[in-house]
Amino acid sequence: MIHVFDSTIKKPIHILLPGEYHAAKDTILSTIVGSCFVVCLYDAVNKIGGMGHCLLPVLSSIQMKKEDIYTYNINFMEHIIGQMVKLGADRKNFIVKIFGGTGTSYNRQYTNDFIEEFCKQENMNLEAIDIGGNYRRKLYFFCNTGKVHRYLVEANDSVSEFIKMEKEFIDKVLADKVQYGNVILFE
Repeated sequence: MIHVFDSTIKKPIHILLPGEYHAAKDTILSTIVGSCFVVCLYDAVNKIGGMGHCLLPVLSSIQMKKEDIYTYNINFMEHIIGQMVKLGADRKNFIVKIFGGTGTSYNRQYTNDFIEEFCKQENMNLEAIDIGGNYRRKLYFFCNTGKVHRYLVEANDSVSEFIKMEKEFIDKVLADKVQYGNVILFE
């Protein structure tokens, strides 16, 4: 994560790299997302927000089962939620906004299916879905208000390094994935 202070708006900005998450009260979180997806969670009662740059399974030479990627993303979401709860957020107040899934229709469908199922299981309000298409998204998430400023970005050199990091993150996660064995119950 990169920390900067924006002198124009007089607030700190935390720039999340692919695979990172952060929660805060009076901070702006920012990232650029391409084929992966970004989730923004907001507790409107306690004015606490969290953002995570999550993983999609199909952009790597190493393939992963849909169930494994669901498990990875559920754990990732729980880390964001846990960080927010530590700051005083209450899960029952969460509002969810989702961005990314650029590229293939599979990316869009996977992102939509995953986030809708997650929100349903967790009883969270899914307020905004902005996925698919051919443009990357540059996001600024205001943790104290829950507002997201989204800018569509064409493929160019100014964001290509960020997208390269996203691809490297995907490859690393898929290469390092934990192999699950049989469950043994003890009495």
